[in-house]
Amino acid sequence: MAHSSPHTVITILEPTWDEGVHLPANLGLLRIVRQAYPEARINFVGGAGQIDMMRAALSPATVAGIRFVAHRTALDRDTLPGDVYAAWRKLRSLPSDVLREADLIVLSSCTASCLNALAWMGLASRCCAVLHGNANELQSWRSRNPMRRSLDLPQAFTRFCGRGGKAVVLEERIRKSLGQQLPWLAPHLVCLPHPVLPEESAPPGAARPLKDTIDIGFAGSASTAKGFPQFLELARAMRERAPGRFRFHAFGYLPPESRALDQSVLAHRASEGLPRSEYVAGLRGMDYLFVWHQDFYYANAASGVVYDAINLGVPMVARRCAQVSAWQEQDIDVACSFDDIGAVVEALSGFDRDAETARYLRQQACMDQLRQTLSLPFLGTHFATTFPVAHADRRGTRLQALRRGRRSAR
Repeated sequence: MAHSSPHTVITILEPTWDEGVHLPANLGLLRIVRQAYPEARINFVGGAGQIDMMRAALSPATVAGIRFVAHRTALDRDTLPGDVYAAWRKLRSLPSDVLREADLIVLSSCTASCLNALAWMGLASRCCAVLHGNANELQSWRSRNPMRRSLDLPQAFTRFCGRGGKAVVLEERIRKSLGQQLPWLAPHLVCLPHPVLPEESAPPGAARPLKDTIDIGFAGSASTAKGFPQFLELARAMRERAPGRFRFHAFGYLPPESRALDQSVLAHRASEGLPRSEYVAGLRGMDYLFVWHQDFYYANAASGVVYDAINLGVPMVARRCAQVSAWQEQDIDVACSFDDIGAVVEALSGFDRDAETARYLRQQACMDQLRQTLSLPFLGTHFATTFPVAHADRRGTRLQALRRGRRSAR
């Protein structure tokens, strides 16, 4: 564990998302930080809705040891001086002992405006910022407007890292890939594995057999980027090719882009989303989860759905994507992977439950193996080693600077 004391202050800041978005990752992060710094004072700053959900999910003992501070979250609408100023004002409004006197600030998500504001407040050297899907924005289109361009996400990260900030990614493959694509970012990148929730974890070694009728589930937002149209295509094809042998379910939110799609082939349809408990219960009943994430988004992002599958011990039917391929290269078999939906249809059409049982049990054992590397003690030690902290008396430092300034003035 890190050297810390009751005077050490660690602040986790969720500036972007409220309610259930990133809730499992933020719950996991909070527990990891507590594990890493058992004596430190810990703050969680985020949306009021997510704070309520966190309080309900955490044990009373954990809640008692955390200071929760409500903060108005927001996505960047633009990257102009007014947007950065608004982010700066929100951050400045937080209590001094939560932000400006923190020894370590962990941004569980980030926006360009937030990064710029922290850099200009002189706090970047005490910050680490977790990159999710916005890692792709570091190489995306940039405005020709010089003012907007000077404050966009690539430039904000350049400024943030140039002043001592660290960028955190959730998988080693992402760290290597981003470091090769963006050499200027490589020295500032660290990998901290994606946390999972122990209360949702499948019991170790408790393998489940395949059912007679195979249930295949789609989890999370039913978007194009996650392959929802392909999931429906597969469900329709299997209704014709192998009627009654498979059931297809969608558990999660139906975004506007997918609302015109015909879901009549599904036993459970995507709609307005589900409470976390119902979502997890639905996934537990599946034999496989369908994971068809597109690499234009997920090549540099860790999929929470994949980590739900690992944590719950549910093998996947997956596109041969970067995330799954990285594990297969290590001989960690967690998914039946394919290049296109036609190949999935052919494989399922000839699916022999008895013949597939041995591999299915092996896949669950591989998921058990992966879960061990995502356990709370392991991640806590990893985090503490990556970010060793010791309390600094910042009030004393400011007082000394003030006195030096007065002597200079004389």
